Amino acid sequence: KDHIPDWRGRGPCIVIDELPLRLRRFDYDLDFVAVALHELAHILQRDVLYRERPNVTPEVIQAESDRLAALVSNEAALLHKNLANPLTDHNGEYLRIAFHLHHRAVAIGQSLAANMIIDTTAYGLSASECYADAIAEEAARTRDATFREILATKFPEEFSRLWTADVVRWFHSQPDKEVGAT
Repeated sequence: KDHIPDWRGRGPCIVIDELPLRLRRFDYDLDFVAVALHELAHILQRDVLYRERPNVTPEVIQAESDRLAALVSNEAALLHKNLANPLTDHNGEYLRIAFHLHHRAVAIGQSLAANMIIDTTAYGLSASECYADAIAEEAARTRDATFREILATKFPEEFSRLWTADVVRWFHSQPDKEVGAT
C-alpha cells in the first residue's frame, strides 16, 4: 500500500492455483484466462469494489483470510454448495456478467468456449452456449459500457426467459422445495 498513490483499502483479489491448470490436458494459457474471467465476474458483481473498514484489526483480517482459505481449499464442498442452489453465487446477474466477459474475450481473439468460464450445466441450468447466445445482442451493443451501466438496465428478454425457465425447472426438481420459496 505504501507504493500505491491512491490506496483506498483492501480491494478485490483473485488468487489462482496454477497447479490444477498445469495438470489438465487442455491449454494452460486458455484455462488460466477462463478461470480469471470466472473470478472477475464475481468481482464485477459486487456493489462496491472497496469497503471502508477503518476499525478492523489485523487479527480480524487474518481470521477472515483463514476462513476463506479453508472454504476454497475444499473444492468438493464448494461445488456441492453451489449445486444445491443456482440462485446463490452463480445467479442470473453473475451469468450476465460472465457471458459479457466471454463475448469481450472472444472479440479480442481469445478462443474460449462459453462453458470454459462457467459450465452452467454443472448447476442444473441450460448449456452455457445458450446463455452466451441469449446475451449476444446486448453484449455487442454494450461492448464499451461499464458493467455498472449494463447491470443498471433490464435483463435482455431472451436471457431472462432462459434464466426464469431454468430456475423454475430447478425448483421443480427439488423434492423439498416449492416454487417461489427462497
